[in-house]
Amino acid sequence: MAKNYLDTSSYFRIIDNPDINNFLEECDYLREPSDSEIEEIIREFSLIDYKDIELPNNIISIDSDSYEAAIRKELPYTCVGYVKVASSLLQKGQYIDVSANHFVDPFKMAKITRDREEIMAVLPCSNVSYKKQFSARDSFRLALEDFFDSIKVRSGGNEYTLKETLFWLCSLREKCDNEKIMLHKCPICGKEDIPLLNIKERQLCPYCGAYVYISDCLRIYEAIEESGGSNQAALGRLKVALKHIYLAHIIHTIKESNKDNYLSLFENMVLIVNGTLSIAGQPAWIHASMMKIIYDINQALRDKGKRPLCIIGLVGGGNIYNFMEMVKNKLKNSTIMCVTDNFRDRYINFNRVASSTTFGAETYYGQDFIYKSKKGRAFVFNLPYPFANKNNKEVFKNEKSKLEYYKDILPIAIKLIDEFDCDLVEGKIVPAVLSEKYTAISIEPGATVLDLLTKMNI
Repeated sequence: MAKNYLDTSSYFRIIDNPDINNFLEECDYLREPSDSEIEEIIREFSLIDYKDIELPNNIISIDSDSYEAAIRKELPYTCVGYVKVASSLLQKGQYIDVSANHFVDPFKMAKITRDREEIMAVLPCSNVSYKKQFSARDSFRLALEDFFDSIKVRSGGNEYTLKETLFWLCSLREKCDNEKIMLHKCPICGKEDIPLLNIKERQLCPYCGAYVYISDCLRIYEAIEESGGSNQAALGRLKVALKHIYLAHIIHTIKESNKDNYLSLFENMVLIVNGTLSIAGQPAWIHASMMKIIYDINQALRDKGKRPLCIIGLVGGGNIYNFMEMVKNKLKNSTIMCVTDNFRDRYINFNRVASSTTFGAETYYGQDFIYKSKKGRAFVFNLPYPFANKNNKEVFKNEKSKLEYYKDILPIAIKLIDEFDCDLVEGKIVPAVLSEKYTAISIEPGATVLDLLTKMNI
């Protein structure tokens, strides 16, 4: 049987190929901004001051991760999926005490960061049946519903489940209310607008009689492969959606269990999401519910003369972060820019046709900011849009990136970034690094352990 041998001469033949050279000459590509463009970019940045700002004491960070494990090596497409969400509480006063000296005591640091919660969804993927279901998709749906049922918080004598939070998010959509939500369609028969009540009992499709679940509103099951192949795509969608649902769960639980003083609790709190304030794919509708929830809470806080709830999405990569890395040496420290659609289309997203509505119209509930910290580090982060909805897209597009709309929340975010800047990781702050550490399945409990656990129990 003939063998193919590759040596360096093969690459020279590719380089010398005139067709390839002609093709490359016809290509245009993203380039570093010219000197005149750099001057324009610098003018987009503003100095920011936060001298009189007192940071909230309670800083909660949230992150998520996913992993897919094969049951046996010889059956690589028979898999179980894991999705983990972690939240950690870091109190500003305790952190400042620990970090006051040049050397940080690791034992004291471990003590002040022990307040955390971790939840894990274990889900059947390809070629796995859960509770005698007849398909991988139905197995996934039932296991996901069981997971949402199982996550409970007890406070003030009441119990709040993650499923109730999901119902709350869905109740803010069109055709839905506090008593009833409408599924896009039945996953079994495909009939549209299936009503579901806010009850604990399992419910049936009125057309085909099959079980339908509140968690079907996420439509993650649509990405499940029945046999063969990986379901990491579905797990990835769930990983992102669950992070934001958990953020909503924290807000919902605090609001419902502290009806008399929840505004005071929100005033003294920062919530940090590791990643953008956005959800893509089938669960993208959650972004609109989050916009309304955050807007209503912050309006109530402002009406009482209190500062708004600060929610930060910390962006650690992507086009906008890469752009900031490219130009940051030209910028002054402690300067910030609120990214407009026009700026994004011109400098960040190469050769992009401008959106007919606005960037992230169906996915984002937070505005992008670029910040060069007082230490000269690059940060990209989101703050929630200060609007209840995007119904008037043209007005929203023009208004969303005006700094004045964020004047009472932006200084909090900037001071937090400067005070909690992590020297070990560029573009990260200490609370986000902690949540990332606690969430990463490859670190804790470890992907190898999950592989062994899956094989031992199935």
